[in-house]
Amino acid sequence: MKTKLELIKNYPIESLKNWGDYFGYPESICKKMTDMVSDTDWQNDKITVLDDFGFQMINFLINVKKVPLQNIYFLVSESDETKVELMKKWYSNFVENEISSVYNIDNMSFDLIIANPPYGYASTLAIPITKMCMKQSHEVVCLAPLKTFRESEVEPFVEFLENIGNLGDYFTDATLSNTCIAHITPGKIYERDFFRTYILTKKQQQIQQAIDDYNSIHSFSYKAQSNIIGPEFYEKLYLSNFEKIFLITWRGEEDGVHKKGGKDMTHNLEGKITECVRGSASGLIFKTKQERDNFAKWWYSCNEKRDNKDKIGLTNFLLDLICAFAGGGGRMKFYFENFPAIDWSRPWTDQEILKELGLSEDFLEEKE
Repeated sequence: MKTKLELIKNYPIESLKNWGDYFGYPESICKKMTDMVSDTDWQNDKITVLDDFGFQMINFLINVKKVPLQNIYFLVSESDETKVELMKKWYSNFVENEISSVYNIDNMSFDLIIANPPYGYASTLAIPITKMCMKQSHEVVCLAPLKTFRESEVEPFVEFLENIGNLGDYFTDATLSNTCIAHITPGKIYERDFFRTYILTKKQQQIQQAIDDYNSIHSFSYKAQSNIIGPEFYEKLYLSNFEKIFLITWRGEEDGVHKKGGKDMTHNLEGKITECVRGSASGLIFKTKQERDNFAKWWYSCNEKRDNKDKIGLTNFLLDLICAFAGGGGRMKFYFENFPAIDWSRPWTDQEILKELGLSEDFLEEKE
């Protein structure tokens, strides 16, 4: 991706009347992010706003936090020249610097960076950009998928994190669950399991610990494969192991167990072969068809007691657990971390699995 750094200083306040709703920070997000900051001297500190194409955050800082315009720096990464030209039209005073790597600001430092970086698949862009921000600022407030803050070089420095849920609740035409705002202090390490303590509910913490203990002495009945109906795996893996594969559609964890429709139900319950489509589904490959069938019967068992909207049952509970841990992208490995290594050579019910894990059979109904 072609990357640019635009450092904008001293642009006319009058130009702010042109800021729009495109690629910015809605006011509710502006407030959430700035409320996380406690020690910033808004009138004197050197503050950077990263990727605010709509200029909402800059407008918020000037009008609400009373930040002097000359103390605000604007960092932009954009491959679409049309959007860049539009920003240039809005703002006449640009200091433009062509660079070869993402946000190459090694010779600059800031007191605070407020960031809404591009995310990329599975946070592949958000993670390196967040690391860059941590190197260049005493304090960072970042809006990104949960996975960004689970990165080993980021997590120890996260002081506080708020999961704001689906990005679509705040941004038009955006859909992404487990979007978070994190307050990061690069100079201070926090010694605790942050995500289990602050992201998981008490019930999720309890069942996750039970799964950890159980999986430490048991082996899994399946292997996992992403994009299993994509061209690279379709014939050698999907077709050759058709009856032993349990298909999981893209975003299946967020959607929960499907009640009707979907490639997964067509394959898993109707036994119909799915066409080759790149990147649209993953799969669990069992040793035998019987194991796959037993797993499928348990997976969809919650549908016997729910309508189309409710997400009930142990399967959905564990899928929510995957979403909490994964935060978007690269989720197949979590079927080995957040699912128990049950012997699927026999059928199981929710109650039997909970008992096997050492939990009460009515664990899901118990109040926290």
